[in-house]
Amino acid sequence: MTGADEAGRGHAGTAADGVGAAGRCADAAAGSTTAPVRPAAAPAPARPAPELTDRFAELLAAASLARAILRREARGLAVWAAGLGLLAWYSCVALRDTYSTATLRAAAAALERTPGVAAFTGPGLGMEAAASGDPATAPVVSAIVANEVLLYVALGAAVLAILTVIRHTRATEETGQAELVRAGALRRGGEGAVVLLVLDMELTAVGIAVLVGLILGGMSVGGSFLFAGAAVGVGAVMGTTTLLLAQLAPSARAARGLALLALLAAFETRALGDVLRVSDRPGGWISLLSPIGWAQATGPWTVDRWWWLLVPVVVADVVGLVALRLSVRREIGVPSFPLPEAPGADRPGPRGHLALALRTRGAALAWWVVAGVVVGLLYGSLTGSVQDTLGRMLEQSPYLQAFLGGRLTPRSFLDTVLLYVVLLAAAAGVGLVLSVWREERGGRADVVVAAPRSRATRLVDGVVVAAGGSLAVLVAGGACLGVTGAATAGDWALARDALLAAVGAWPACLVLIGAAALLIGVGRSAGAVGWSLYAAAACVAALAGALDLPQWVRDLSPLTHSPRVLALGLGADGVSWTGAAVMLVLAVVLAGAGAWLVGRRDLR
Repeated sequence: MTGADEAGRGHAGTAADGVGAAGRCADAAAGSTTAPVRPAAAPAPARPAPELTDRFAELLAAASLARAILRREARGLAVWAAGLGLLAWYSCVALRDTYSTATLRAAAAALERTPGVAAFTGPGLGMEAAASGDPATAPVVSAIVANEVLLYVALGAAVLAILTVIRHTRATEETGQAELVRAGALRRGGEGAVVLLVLDMELTAVGIAVLVGLILGGMSVGGSFLFAGAAVGVGAVMGTTTLLLAQLAPSARAARGLALLALLAAFETRALGDVLRVSDRPGGWISLLSPIGWAQATGPWTVDRWWWLLVPVVVADVVGLVALRLSVRREIGVPSFPLPEAPGADRPGPRGHLALALRTRGAALAWWVVAGVVVGLLYGSLTGSVQDTLGRMLEQSPYLQAFLGGRLTPRSFLDTVLLYVVLLAAAAGVGLVLSVWREERGGRADVVVAAPRSRATRLVDGVVVAAGGSLAVLVAGGACLGVTGAATAGDWALARDALLAAVGAWPACLVLIGAAALLIGVGRSAGAVGWSLYAAAACVAALAGALDLPQWVRDLSPLTHSPRVLALGLGADGVSWTGAAVMLVLAVVLAGAGAWLVGRRDLR
């Protein structure tokens, strides 16, 4: 072996990979015939950090969840937006026609500055100078629109927010959908943030619809923006409040009830403050403790306080952050702070299928009855004062004459209010019987159907509870309306006639309950179609006179055929019970057909 070979081998040993220049020189000097060395591979591209990948996947999951929620909410959102937009437009047109002269507007201002009316409208901003009824100080129509309509548009936005948040948070936990969402890339608590994002989109759509309705109704653009923004602000605050209550409540039903109770508390707080303000008593600031009070404090078309819009934004952000923080720490189906087991929780369950149906719907039924009592007491107490104030307006306003039946007496006023008690009772009946459909869709009816009894019995039990619930609302609301109205008007015959008229409207409620039962038997979109039938019947009954609808259209609503005992008096020639008897038979036929169809089809 030559010295050159040893030198070549030495150099090759020092370059392990055979790539260095010294190795190549040694191979050439030794005359070796080894294979050429391959060039080094290119470095692998750097992978993104795991944190960025996870964040991107989380954003995609959030976008997918938001898109799925919007697809579920699209149809309902269209109904809500169109309804509130039409309410804003129609209110502008109707109020302009009603208060067409300065004298009428001055009388309206005097009426709305009374404590009884302020509790159901607002503080009457822009009407302070017209409280005496002098036509020279009459307010503009836009001030009346803001005082009478803003409250109810804001309530609609708040109810939409409450139902949306519960439907996509605690309700999905009870159906098992939340487990699928949490199993994906979305971090814990992220579904709450997505729901709030979707809620903001829905409220924006509602605000745009209300804005368009106001502008088409002849209102100025600046005040319309302030009006719509104030209503949307109430919805945002109630939406985040509902998300917070959803973290604390033991179930979706309890969270929904607490949220509606919070909305009622906001309404009552605002009403108390406005009553004290128009009465020139201390304590008017109490209304500013309510989000509804913040909305009305903006004063569209009158004082235009734009800075009040910042208050609901700040409050909604703070409450939303607290709710999201709690949702991160909460397990599925368990409240953030579990309550100790109540005594008697291990008591035996209800005996019998009818007792089970009554227990599962008892809380909702009780709240419907409370609502009927509140409506009866509050509006009945206005009978005496409203007659004096509306008398002048009725003489000059054909619109009010059509709405109140051409004349204003204690009977005609109570008969008009009784219609809304009947609508409340019908809504209670429809809602209670449609709970059978919700139980079936949610899978809770499977255990009940597995019992040794027919499937039709489950629907029959729901119809019985709904019928009894609507009757309870009618009796409670009609009795309170009649007693308070008779006490203020000094005619105790009104109490008897109001109760009889309320009971006489029960068959009309039963027809709507029977129609909902038939839809459950068919098994196709029972909830949406059932509430649509109720809304159509309610609109025809409430707006037939104001819109001058033909008689054949009025006859389509079962509420039109109730005996008018309160309007005409017991024993009058125009009082007929034939329509009530026919509707009672029709209700039995509809409910029976629904029960027969339920027994012949599978669940869901």
